[in-house]
Amino acid sequence: MAEIVLPTKALAVNPLKVSQPMGASLAFLGLARTMPLEHGARGCTSFNKLFFMRHFREPIALQTTAMDQVTTVIGSDDNVVEALRTIAEKNQPDIVGLITTGLSETQGADIHRTIKDFRAAYPQHAAMSVVPVNATDTLGCLETGFARAVEALIRAEWLPINIWEPAAGRGAIVDVLRAHGRTVTASDIVDYGGLDFTQDFLTTVMAPTGCGAIVTNPPYRIASAFVRHALDLGVDVYLLLRLAFIESANRSDILEKGGLARIHVFRSRLPMMHRDGWTGPRASSAIPFAWFCWQRGHHGPTVIDRISARVP
Repeated sequence: MAEIVLPTKALAVNPLKVSQPMGASLAFLGLARTMPLEHGARGCTSFNKLFFMRHFREPIALQTTAMDQVTTVIGSDDNVVEALRTIAEKNQPDIVGLITTGLSETQGADIHRTIKDFRAAYPQHAAMSVVPVNATDTLGCLETGFARAVEALIRAEWLPINIWEPAAGRGAIVDVLRAHGRTVTASDIVDYGGLDFTQDFLTTVMAPTGCGAIVTNPPYRIASAFVRHALDLGVDVYLLLRLAFIESANRSDILEKGGLARIHVFRSRLPMMHRDGWTGPRASSAIPFAWFCWQRGHHGPTVIDRISARVP
């Protein structure tokens, strides 16, 4: 006769299924045109891939550097370089997430230096971003691995150090950028206090010295003019706009040929936003917003993804 044994623990956890490398890979699998590459043994990646396939019930793209007993001892840098070259030539992703595992972390692999070796050996693949993530099976969990991947992505896709906010108002965007270590030049057509200079953005003839990007939330009625003028100034442009900005045929020159690289759409509606002293009709939080990102030299398709306004 069978005996039913009830567990005494409140929670059962399988550490193999909640490791940092698995969490980091999961984060990269959620990004368009991104390939996770786990730096470790073939069996480790095979386990993670099988777990994801069983969970999501679909094929999963997950690559490995296939470390073995020889490369574990004498060095596995060549494995990483060769894996990145193969992925670049066969899969052609926009981003590769290079994730260490317990084996490569124990070995002491320096993936940041190895990425430099790859860049030097194959400069033709410079357009492919490689995001290094140090993760190990011996510390943390799936959630911390996911967080490490997101933080690494932010570092890889970071905004330039020198930024111009030409519609600064009272400094809502300026304060956030400066809190994250950016040097921000603030201007506006009206001095609300704390500006570096006062001028109508549409009459400027050049960006401030050293400016690498314009980040702002312009008045929507002149947003198209803002974009065209900003692109003429020769810097990257990041504008917080209504999602409906993407609809107009009159904006085809800036939406289809102006280097629009990404549109980050907010999953949830933002709170009502109005410029300082606004007395016109009040906007509803039912209006969807998105970050529109133009980058110099971008000629490919526009990638649209979804982001959250706050950390979960």
